[in-house]
Amino acid sequence: MRFLPRFTALSALLLASVPVFAGGPRQHISFTTTFQPVPGGLLLRTIPPVQAGIVHFASAVQIDGANVDLELIARLEYTNGSGPFSGFITHRWQNGDVLVTRYVGGAVLNADNSSTVTGTLTVLGGEGKYLNASGYGTVLGHRDGVFGSPVIYDVNLNVLFASNGRDQKRGDDNGRWKDDSGDANFRGRKVISLDTWLTALPAEQVLNDAGPGGRLRYGIVRLTGPSNYKGSPVSVEVAVAVEYINGDGPYSGFMNFDFADGTILCRYTGAAERDKAGNTVVSGKLEPFLGTGAYANVRGTGRVVGTRSGVVGSPLENRIELRLQ
Repeated sequence: MRFLPRFTALSALLLASVPVFAGGPRQHISFTTTFQPVPGGLLLRTIPPVQAGIVHFASAVQIDGANVDLELIARLEYTNGSGPFSGFITHRWQNGDVLVTRYVGGAVLNADNSSTVTGTLTVLGGEGKYLNASGYGTVLGHRDGVFGSPVIYDVNLNVLFASNGRDQKRGDDNGRWKDDSGDANFRGRKVISLDTWLTALPAEQVLNDAGPGGRLRYGIVRLTGPSNYKGSPVSVEVAVAVEYINGDGPYSGFMNFDFADGTILCRYTGAAERDKAGNTVVSGKLEPFLGTGAYANVRGTGRVVGTRSGVVGSPLENRIELRLQ
């Protein structure tokens, strides 16, 4: 990734720049903890030197004398052990208070095979006293073992409390696809069109709700489904992190295709929107960036349009198009 060499320099800047809020009640949260991988919580694809997918970790700490359970879920994309990630860290108090933070950062593999993790936290709200909270924070972590080993985290977080509700503002790409079928840059490319139903088992979903009526839904989902290309079976797998408000919002992760003659791994970003009938329409972009076999040097672009009538994780009908160089 282009920005990997900047992680070390950015880490020092981020850790020194937690905002100071002017006015209003606030809380400073600081703790050190060891996150342990949750059994079955690593949903990864490895095509050397790249490792991409979804991870799920958990821990427990004391904050101001109260016991708090922690959950970390994230999508990552590492090359030779280093790379970016994004996801969520959730804090759950025994009295029902919940603090939800968006977590963005990166890991760097050191010369001694340990890893350094840095990241920033953005408060999304939560339950109880954190219902309308906002704020920012930083994370500095270290892992001595191989990927998937426990990670020691130092967390510093400033929380600002508000007396009224607020909407989450997003700068994410909404995943709308611009029709480029007439673009000369795409003429002559190999086009692969697929139809598939993608489904998720309950054990392959880590979804959380926060806010009134579960207004905020966030977490990770893995979906799989069969398809067919030129008479041969194709296996489709999706692993994404989602952040929805009242059913609408962005997602990002990966889509993998196992063809008879090779594999294509794509970055997958987009958004879900509820229509007037209550169905969910999913639209996203694909960026093929890694492959095996006949697709070893794959590059190109793609799009996905899907619909479902149920909740997140319900069967999703998809039309997929890949345009390969």
